[in-house]
Amino acid sequence: MARFFNDGDSEYLEIDDAPVAGPPFSIACWFNSDTTSDNQTLVSMSADDGVGDYHGLGAFGAIGGDPIYAISREGGSSQASTTSGYSGNTWHHAAGVWTATDDRAAFLDGGDKGTDSTSRDPGSMARTTIGVSADQSPYGYMSGSIAHVAIWSAALTDAEVTALAAG
Repeated sequence: MARFFNDGDSEYLEIDDAPVAGPPFSIACWFNSDTTSDNQTLVSMSADDGVGDYHGLGAFGAIGGDPIYAISREGGSSQASTTSGYSGNTWHHAAGVWTATDDRAAFLDGGDKGTDSTSRDPGSMARTTIGVSADQSPYGYMSGSIAHVAIWSAALTDAEVTALAAG
């Protein structure tokens, strides 16, 4: 079942817990955005230190090409971005894989893999949100639907991400 988020109403889901403390882990979900002009957070996990450190999976609608990104923020941001972008008003599968603090990858529909190897260690995760960034100042509100969110305490292989996107 999907959950619709109206960015104009600042809607999102949040829990003060995280299923993983840090890498390795993977996040995946299905999403259908009604815009390709805004940066939107699909799923995010943040540290509980109040400084805005987090890991997140999102859609860079405000960036040329509209890629999916897997981001880590700790003092600065580093993200892996897919090699192609999503389309508005269409269901897509997004996945992020964090193998280590210096190894993250983003996938769109099981492919278009982008990677980043900048070391970022936000610390132990303590909050999880769906539809907005989980740091101390929520931003990146989702405009559309998100479904079938999953977080694994393991780095999924490329083949496993492809299989998830195939349904």
